[in-house]
Amino acid sequence: MTIAAAAPSAAASVLCTGTFCLTSDFCKLPGHSGPCDKGYRAPATIQAASFERILVASVTAQGLSPADNADLLLQITPTSGQTVTCSAACTCTVTVPAGYQKICIPASTAPLQYDIQVCGFPNSRNTTITLDYFLYRCSTAGACVQLEHASTSGGAHPC
Repeated sequence: MTIAAAAPSAAASVLCTGTFCLTSDFCKLPGHSGPCDKGYRAPATIQAASFERILVASVTAQGLSPADNADLLLQITPTSGQTVTCSAACTCTVTVPAGYQKICIPASTAPLQYDIQVCGFPNSRNTTITLDYFLYRCSTAGACVQLEHASTSGGAHPC
């Protein structure tokens, strides 16, 4: 199944496809705010009730050169203490295109909380972030099944 999100307006937009939800729009982190100086962040939840999933995601920023976009660092980290490694039973492989990050989403009866940060901007100007992701069902048969593909944009306001 492929799900495409419409381009949001200037107001805060939230991408929610049923499994993957940005719970808030991307916002700009203050300058000199820590390891992600000149960056953006957005909280997300991922529901993986019955099986592991593999998330492959990438970001681009409006108005940056291709070289500067290639230097952006996408960090997707758990905020609720869960482990983000795949079990030995998950043997499927997923091709990860250049600029994308792959993480495993463990099965859980409750939505798992993640923090998505984009770092490495050449300056601290305001811009719009586009998140593009693919979500796959982890398989023990060696082939992953694509569940979702969506993208959303946002991020012109401070955190």
